[in-house]
Amino acid sequence: MKRELSPESIQKIKEGSLKGGYAKRGKRHKATIEREETIEVAKDIIAGRTMALVNKQLELALGEIKVFCVRYHWEGSGENKKLVGSKPKIVIGDEKMSVALDYELGKNGYSSNPNTKLRYFFVMTKEPDNRAINSLLDRTFGKSTEDKNMTVDKPMGVLLDELEAYKRSIAA
Repeated sequence: MKRELSPESIQKIKEGSLKGGYAKRGKRHKATIEREETIEVAKDIIAGRTMALVNKQLELALGEIKVFCVRYHWEGSGENKKLVGSKPKIVIGDEKMSVALDYELGKNGYSSNPNTKLRYFFVMTKEPDNRAINSLLDRTFGKSTEDKNMTVDKPMGVLLDELEAYKRSIAA
């Protein structure tokens, strides 16, 4: 069953679509406005932390060396007395750090062990990350381009003749 559209029914359809079917020109949807505001807030947060992010990426690119210290203390009394270690804490003092590193790496003729019964130093290293290096270089100097176009100065017939000669020399 086919339905024919009269001029009155077409007018009703047009009026119905104008009521709420389409947004007016120049007007943005509420969800679009909220999304744009969220993106702006995120950009502001990232812009405020740019130096911290660059420093962190630089740490990843260069690798890290951290010196930790575990301090021990006695707990309990009598037969229940035992030596308990604290959580590892990062060593901040340059002198303690250099002593621990010199001992760990065997530099400067430092042979005295900085570890005692009540403290223990250890060193953690993290290898440089090549992706972080590439990312820093790309952001600083722009992405490098690779030219994959070939230019040939010889005509196609000469190239095909050389290719056939090369194939014959391999087969022989």
